[in-house]
Amino acid sequence: MEAVLASTYDSLAILFTNPIFIAVCLCWVIFHAFYDIFIERNESYGSNDGDVYVCFDVEATGRDSAVNKVKAIGLSVFRITDQGRTAKFLEKHLLAFKTQRSDFDDATWNEYWTRDDIAPTLMYFESQSVQHGAKSGGKHLLRLLGQFQHKYNDFTLGCDNPAYDVLWINALLNRGLGERGIEYRRTPLGSHILTKSRTGEDGKVRVCEVYKSIVDYKSLAMGWRTREMWYFSITDAKRLWWEKSKNIKCVPHDHRPENDATNILLNFFDAMPRGPKKIDMSGYL
Repeated sequence: MEAVLASTYDSLAILFTNPIFIAVCLCWVIFHAFYDIFIERNESYGSNDGDVYVCFDVEATGRDSAVNKVKAIGLSVFRITDQGRTAKFLEKHLLAFKTQRSDFDDATWNEYWTRDDIAPTLMYFESQSVQHGAKSGGKHLLRLLGQFQHKYNDFTLGCDNPAYDVLWINALLNRGLGERGIEYRRTPLGSHILTKSRTGEDGKVRVCEVYKSIVDYKSLAMGWRTREMWYFSITDAKRLWWEKSKNIKCVPHDHRPENDATNILLNFFDAMPRGPKKIDMSGYL
């Protein structure tokens, strides 16, 4: 045993006195010092006081937006406070839509909506006192976004999969109301430089629009964690392992879209470099 320990000690002594090993270690230290001082300390992704983040999530009756319908839309809103140290929950909303069994495709109905963990969510949607049609639901969604614009002046709008969620919402707005996509934000006249006017029949400007990108919260979080975890790539399996190991979700993951939207933002804040370290969920029911 003593011989093994002596041999190990000699090997370590040789390693730690090796000029190449010492040079590599110095380069590593210098790299991290440089990164911390000149790059990471200048990152302020979500640490700006007053920034507002809105996330939406969609549940649908099938996989084809040209045939199937939106079943529910959920929105969750947070504001960065306390000089960037806290993400405070502000409000959440659920829009449930009227549907019939014939609106669901068989595969989605059998493989998803009738599952033991999903069926209660469908019953919850059906129990809502207000269930929108496509037209009234689209109007209510635009009204909510307008209220956010009025209350918060500006906000970041996103979801965890724009290729899916934006597709469904834009199909709803286009078919039900003849409106442009959700990425065209209505804004008070003169409140933004890059606006597009709409003119009424009397020739007067009615509203202005500004094009706003829809943020992909999930991809941003995965990119940040790729760097933090020192992986060249990060899969969904690695992401789920990370979230589970850190016990990030603090609201039910029950496929109610307002709860899912909240979880998306919580994971986004957790992954954000130099983001908020505290989450204030007071008022969340």
